[in-house]
Amino acid sequence: MCRKQDPQSKGRIENVVGLVKKNFARHRTVFNLEKLNEDCLAWLERTGNGKVHNTTKKIPAEMFAHQKSILHVLKATIYSVINMPFVLNTDINFQ
Repeated sequence: MCRKQDPQSKGRIENVVGLVKKNFARHRTVFNLEKLNEDCLAWLERTGNGKVHNTTKKIPAEMFAHQKSILHVLKATIYSVINMPFVLNTDINFQ
């Protein structure tokens, strides 16, 4: 369960945010959003998406390319909303 404003409960996701902040974004001055996006994609290709993942032992960019060919566009359908009670500690209770 991930809690709001609690990085310790988010584990690997927060680690990725920290990795980007400490390695890619550190000491960069942004003048142009397009250039920033271009630099970020190149950095990802060199660091994360282009290297073998420790857990899956596969390259994420190759896995995404394979999965992208299988994915389908969602239909523009209205989905029903489920009301669930929330408690003060921001946990979600399922009944």
